[in-house]
This record gives sequence, structure tokens and C-alpha cells, in this order.
Amino acid sequence: MKVENILDAVGAINDEAVQDAKAYKRTRYNKAVKWGAMAACAGLIITATALTLPGILREPSGGPNIPGGIVTPGEHPEGVDPVIESMAVYPATEDIRDVLDATIESVDENTAYGIPGLGNHLPADLPAGYHFGKASLYETTMKNGTKYHLLRVTYTTGNDEITTAPANDDGGVAVADPSLFGSSFVVLIIDHKPRTNKPIYSFKDLREYLETKDDNGIFHFAYEDVYIGVSPDDLSAEEILDVVNSIP
Repeated sequence: MKVENILDAVGAINDEAVQDAKAYKRTRYNKAVKWGAMAACAGLIITATALTLPGILREPSGGPNIPGGIVTPGEHPEGVDPVIESMAVYPATEDIRDVLDATIESVDENTAYGIPGLGNHLPADLPAGYHFGKASLYETTMKNGTKYHLLRVTYTTGNDEITTAPANDDGGVAVADPSLFGSSFVVLIIDHKPRTNKPIYSFKDLREYLETKDDNGIFHFAYEDVYIGVSPDDLSAEEILDVVNSIP
């Protein structure tokens, strides 16, 4: 497994942890506590990554927000590389034991929008204040040669990277700079039916679903020859619909 693939996998998981921290804080904490919790979360992730890389690369149960799919705690097929397992994207009709290799590649905005069959389905219009943040291309190769892909793009109002302030002169621990965090949402473009416990909606049913949904969790819908996932974070139903309706 290449070092850059491992680092991309860790980056994707760190990014997802920040998203989850933002979602959780909305109804429980004030702003001061919010940034403290997110800073602590970032610090714990970095420390845990250094000590137990293979362990943290496995997706938590019931967490289809991370593109690797759904993994049951304690469930790990014999002979399967846990790093590959954490990065693999494939439909429910396939088996992890049939995966030959899995990679994650960070790509820039122009590359992301130019990926044939995937990038052309990214939204053309964004809510006010949002811009391209980062993107990753997941590729999984099966032993029979079949390849599956997922393009994950984060749009943000701030700096989407976890950064730290300089350490104090007395050696104090550096913490994440809260001024660099902003609201964000994620769009997934998938060339196969995703493995998820949640319903996959048709495009025409999205308005009804969005007007009645009571959480900010990820949802998937079928669109032409792909499946699209959206993790809306702070977006309103109308903003989500505007984004979805701008998809070519």
C-alpha cells in the first residue's frame, strides 16, 4: 500500500470526523464549546492515527457517510488487508474478499470536474458563500478486473483543512484554529449502486423527502447512469434542491 494512499485515507476520515463534530454540536453546544470539541477531536484523531493506523481506517458501524461502505464491529474477513478494506468502494453484490486493490487519490477542482462519467455530474451552482474545498477519487479493482469508482467533493465556506496554531513558547499544546473552519457539505458521485442501509431515492421524489426529513444525514438518489450522495450539513431543503437541480 502506497504511503500517499494511506495519507489520503486518513485525510478522508479526519474530514468526516470534523463533519460529524459539526453536526453533533448544532443542538448541544454553544460556539465556545463547539471549537473546543472539534479541536479535541482533531487532536485525538491525529494521535490515534500515529499509534493505530490500521485500526482507525475501518468504518464505524452504520456509517455510510464514509465511502468505504458499512462494516460491522469485530467483523474482518480473514486474509483481507484492513487498509484496503477501509478504502474499497463496491456494490452490495460484490464481496470484500474479491477486492484486489483500492486507492484514494486527492484531485484538484479542474481534475474533479473533468473526470469522465463522474465529474460531469457535479453541481454547477453552489449556495452563496460556498466554494470548492477538496476532492478525492476512490478506485477499487476486483480480482476479475472490474473497477468501481466514487468521487467525493467537499464544498465549504472556509478553509476545510484541519490546521493548528503555533505552539506556545512554554511548549503548550497547539490547538486547531477555529477561524479557519466553515460550513460545508459533501457530494458523492458513484458509478455503482452504493452499499447503504438507507433508502435510495429517485430524483423526482427528492423534494418530498427533503421537505419532511428531520436530520442532516447523508442521502442517496439515482440520477441517469450514476448514484449521487449528499451530506448537507447546514444547508436548507431549498438550498439542497438548488444544488441538486444544477447537476447537468
